[in-house]
Amino acid sequence: YSPIEDLNFPRNSGFMWEPGAYAMICSVFLGYRFLKYGASLNRHNLVYILAIISTFSTAGYIMLILFFIIYISTLHKQKI
Repeated sequence: YSPIEDLNFPRNSGFMWEPGAYAMICSVFLGYRFLKYGASLNRHNLVYILAIISTFSTAGYIMLILFFIIYISTLHKQKI
C-alpha cells in the first residue's frame, strides 16, 4: 500500500518490490508479444495491459502510450 494524502490505495507490485519495475517487466513481455505475434488485442495482451494499468506507474503509462501508438499505426497500415 502506498500512502498518498492519508489515503491508502493498492498498487500492483506483482512479484517485484516496486510497482514501476513490475510495469517495465510487463512492458517487456508485451513488447515481445507484439514483435512475435503482431500488434493485436488478444487475451494475453489485455492481461499485460491491465497489469500495467493496475501498477499506477508513470513509466508504465508512458510505455502503454507507446504501445497504443504502435497498435494504431499497424491498424492504419493494414487498412491502406
